[in-house]
Amino acid sequence: MTASYLAAVAAPCPAEELAAVDAFQRAPERALTGAALGALDGALLFPWYLDDAHGTGTPAQIAVSLLAIAAQSTPAGAARFRAEPDVFDALRASLRSRGKDLDDLLLDFAVARAFLGSRSDGAHLSDAARFGDFGRVRFEWSLPYATLPRRVAPLRPIEPTGATYLWLDLSAESAAGAPDLETAEITFVADWELPALFRWAIVKVDRQGAEAGRVEVAGIFGSSRAQRTVVGLGGLSGLLIVGVNAGSMIRSRPFDPDDAPFMPHAYAVWLSR
Repeated sequence: MTASYLAAVAAPCPAEELAAVDAFQRAPERALTGAALGALDGALLFPWYLDDAHGTGTPAQIAVSLLAIAAQSTPAGAARFRAEPDVFDALRASLRSRGKDLDDLLLDFAVARAFLGSRSDGAHLSDAARFGDFGRVRFEWSLPYATLPRRVAPLRPIEPTGATYLWLDLSAESAAGAPDLETAEITFVADWELPALFRWAIVKVDRQGAEAGRVEVAGIFGSSRAQRTVVGLGGLSGLLIVGVNAGSMIRSRPFDPDDAPFMPHAYAVWLSR
């Protein structure tokens, strides 16, 4: 992930980046650190997002800073390399000093990667449109508003730090000027497998494909259910429901990239009107 980003900054190769991002976006349920070694990893989008959203404009500034914070030395003759703290430990500590959690950041990134390529609205990642259709993240479901209520589940379970996307299409009703959208309510209920903690965001997308607002649904430690009612649907083309597996809800076992292979967890979402 970080190595791929640094390589892309130092020696850009648009063709390889396009293929890597395409593979990454086709499998959003995979962990950010789940790619095979030796190939350019589309998860370079994550450190790119960190620089874009939280950096000062210097390429790879945050990635290099996190590597410096997480640096450690292994004594000569040791049976194993020291791998703690890692980049995620450094990121978690940095976020804590700002009053945020890693799962907040993962959810923000999951939303941002939904607006990549030909879905870019110009507000989430700089230069995101250059990936075209290859940058479009895979949606698990696209549900017409008229078919509600629906209960759906993903094709594959979601690994820690992985994301999932559902699209509720309001375009037909919005184009027809359906008056009921102004007063309509969408009820969202999500259930998932323990001991995972899922975070959710319901993003309002306008007719130009731009984010018009979002409602975040926080996961509660010890609970495997989240629900929220969304109003104000007038003028929207749809609702984008974004979920992210934030890792184990056992506080003493935060996400660690060295724990691979990761245990994925499934969910079910109920939508009604």
